[in-house]
Amino acid sequence: MIVLGIDTATPKASVAVLKDGNPLGETSTGGEKSHSETLLLTINSVLDDAGFSLKDVSLFAVGLGPGAFTALRVGVTTMKAISYALSIPLVGISTLNVLAAKAQYDGVILPIIDARKGEVFTAPFEIDKCGDVKRLGGYNSLKPDELFKLNDLHGGQCLLLGSGVPIVKDMIGDNVKIADEALWNVDAAFLCRLALKKFKQVRAPVPKEIKPLYVRKSDAEINLAKKISIKNNAEKQY
Repeated sequence: MIVLGIDTATPKASVAVLKDGNPLGETSTGGEKSHSETLLLTINSVLDDAGFSLKDVSLFAVGLGPGAFTALRVGVTTMKAISYALSIPLVGISTLNVLAAKAQYDGVILPIIDARKGEVFTAPFEIDKCGDVKRLGGYNSLKPDELFKLNDLHGGQCLLLGSGVPIVKDMIGDNVKIADEALWNVDAAFLCRLALKKFKQVRAPVPKEIKPLYVRKSDAEINLAKKISIKNNAEKQY
């Protein structure tokens, strides 16, 4: 079974194609250009290198985030459109789940993605006895001190990895571990494997049901809410 997976939650998009669980092509963008400029070209390049076309793919996988709002929309919308056009099933997986799968740590894993504004997106995970990724709590956008409280809540010695590590690295104490930097980037090959396992268990939803994982409101939504609040307050004064 051929699986194509893409993740655009971070500035460096990851694209991979697997056949029967084995990577045949994989790459990451440099992050200098937007995903809207590079994603389709990268997908075609990876498929060409593997000797396939989009029509050869049996299953599509897309990372749902959390991450940058626009970047997530580009990835999810692109894969939904391709899935619909070719009638090929699409499975969405949280990017945090993908990072946790890379860790293979015997303890609690806290993958963290840069959420801007001095915060990180995270959720606690563990790898169960069957080797499956198990989420232990909800997805959150946290300040560093809140992240360390989450670490303490899970007994300390949690493993951190992901693009959010540089934000908190200088504040980390002895009761937190940091994964090797080689594990910090999202790997679409792991995304493909998780998606295939999910597909075999529960099949795939219709594309329109797959949505980006937005843990907090966008700046546009926050600004709109402020404008509405100011307007309502002004009307109350008359």
